[in-house]
Amino acid sequence: MGSEYYFELIKMVTALVLVLGVMYLAFFVAKKTIWKGLATGASGVPIRILAQRSLGSRKSIVVVEADGQRMVLGVTSDRINLLAKTESSAPEGSSMPAGQGGPHQGIFPRMLAAFVNRGEGIEKHENV
Repeated sequence: MGSEYYFELIKMVTALVLVLGVMYLAFFVAKKTIWKGLATGASGVPIRILAQRSLGSRKSIVVVEADGQRMVLGVTSDRINLLAKTESSAPEGSSMPAGQGGPHQGIFPRMLAAFVNRGEGIEKHENV
């Protein structure tokens, strides 16, 4: 009776580990392929996060691309402000997060400098 009990316990623990491993693997693959920097709003327009910098506790500046436009957003815990907006110059599908090479290498410093220096070609907005 004792050996049967341990055999059943080992089978149950092995099955549990196997199921949890498959779930973890499926989540890991989905996170790396499906959800990587791509979100779709209610309108079905893809939104890409190109760069993000923290400004302190619960405050950050984010550069996003949506519907062919790049936007600099000020994000706090209770609101999101549109700081600047410009047309996207990159072809669709070539977006890559800043710091990983590609056509958007250094986009955050350029857009932030253009906003701070009141650069041309960028619309300035107060609050959204």
